[in-house]
Order: sequence, then C-alpha cells, then structure tokens
Amino acid sequence: MNTTDNTVAATILEQLGGVRIGVMIGAKSIGLDGRKLKVRFAAKSLNKSNHFEIELADNDTYAVSFWKIGRGGLECKKVAETTMVYANGLRQVVEQSTGLYLSL
Repeated sequence: MNTTDNTVAATILEQLGGVRIGVMIGAKSIGLDGRKLKVRFAAKSLNKSNHFEIELADNDTYAVSFWKIGRGGLECKKVAETTMVYANGLRQVVEQSTGLYLSL
C-alpha cells in the first residue's frame, strides 16, 4: 500500500461523522495517516485524554487508543485502548471513553 494513500483514514473519518466531528469536540487537528486517523481535541474528556487514534487492523477491525498529550507534544501518555472494534461501534467507543458526542 502506498503510504501517501489516505483512503482508509478518510473512510474512518466518514464512519465517525465526517469533518463535522471537529466542530462537535473542538478538534485542534485531524490527521489522515494511511491506515490511521489521528484527532487532537480541546474539549474536556472523561478519561482525561486530548487525542485519539483509530487504526485499521489486518482483520478488518479497528484499534482505538486514547492519549494525553502535553507540553507541546513532548509528554505523551496512553490513557486507554480498545481493540477489535467493528466499524459500526467506532462512534460508540469514542463517545463512551471521552464523554464527548460526535453528533447532535
């Protein structure tokens, strides 16, 4: 797979609700990185994270990890991780872990 092909990451973003999620959670940045979607947000979350990543695994499920990033990106701590998530459960995992809604 070509590393500059962000089709998978764009599909993950659409499964979450598209770029509208940025407005819903106060996203500072949304990054498409091949098979991974990276979202950094400003809103206060239940699990104290301010960044999450969703990556497509080889078995067509997703791994969702939540991070606390501080001091200009110099301090990174993984807060939680959920694996074996199907596409229809992505939104629920993010909403339950962060307490932030991705849609109205």
